[in-house]
Amino acid sequence: MGRGRILTAKKLKNSDTENIKMTISPEMLALIRETHSKANKWDGNSLISHLDRIQFFIDINNAETILDYGCGKAKYHPASWNITKYDPGIEEYSVKPSRTFDIVICTDVMEHVEPEYVDQVLDEVFAYADTLVYICIGLDQAEEVLSDGRNAHISLLPHKEWISKLNKASKKHKVKYYIRWAVTNE
Repeated sequence: MGRGRILTAKKLKNSDTENIKMTISPEMLALIRETHSKANKWDGNSLISHLDRIQFFIDINNAETILDYGCGKAKYHPASWNITKYDPGIEEYSVKPSRTFDIVICTDVMEHVEPEYVDQVLDEVFAYADTLVYICIGLDQAEEVLSDGRNAHISLLPHKEWISKLNKASKKHKVKYYIRWAVTNE
């Protein structure tokens, strides 16, 4: 564990390499950067309720390297984690990693991904993982509205559709996943 491979076409099929490069439109990138620029928005606090569970998976998998894919402002990672942070909406974390990780965390991200990029983003998330993807996906409307008037949760799919997409990525990359659903408006 912890030796992360350089991410190459061996992990990503050649036919997928071009698709994976484009995982967000320039318009959406501008919207999420605008939202992130607000002092109290998208600071990564959705991670808090997952910390104990993620630590459990780190421990049982002897994981040494972690990627938080869509980390927000990344204020809540334990100091003991060897974590790499990626979020296109935060300039400081906007460079995609070039290696794989024992575990990839992706919480409160997929529902914000443009529908036309959902499959590419999931494929990329799983391509970065050597052992496990820990993912939490929101299934209902967000409180946040983007400046263009759309709800911030722009990819609200039924959980069965998400499971189908997760299973496809898991099978392709031979990586396990753990899913939690976020439902706030019951």
